[in-house]
Amino acid sequence: MPSKDMIGRVLSTGSATVEPEHVAAFARALGDPDPAYTTGFAPPTYPIAFMTQALAGGAEAFLELGLDFMRLVHGEQEFEYARPVRAGETLTLTGRIADVYEKTGSSGTLDFVVLETEARDGDGQPVFFSRNTLISRRV
Repeated sequence: MPSKDMIGRVLSTGSATVEPEHVAAFARALGDPDPAYTTGFAPPTYPIAFMTQALAGGAEAFLELGLDFMRLVHGEQEFEYARPVRAGETLTLTGRIADVYEKTGSSGTLDFVVLETEARDGDGQPVFFSRNTLISRRV
């Protein structure tokens, strides 16, 4: 079981540049023709496209959680925005463990880990905040 002692621990800090071509390709993949996505702004779900890469340095701490990756599912994802993500900007992301808990049901014990990611722009101003819940069935 993941330890509650890990709550508050920073997994990683990294940066990601929001490339205009990537934003446009992401919007096309979504089937969203909104011209704003080719003229400077990213779709609301765009951060998912770079968050994992930007926070990859936290893999060791993530492994310490002891989750069974073969039984891991993505339970929930939410974003809160201070402002839209803009193409061309570089964001600094900090990921941390926000909560660890378990629930027992008919299929056994499930471990839950809530990860939070904060993104700030080059001036240090907040851009978005993300919360991601991962679930792993304990063996």
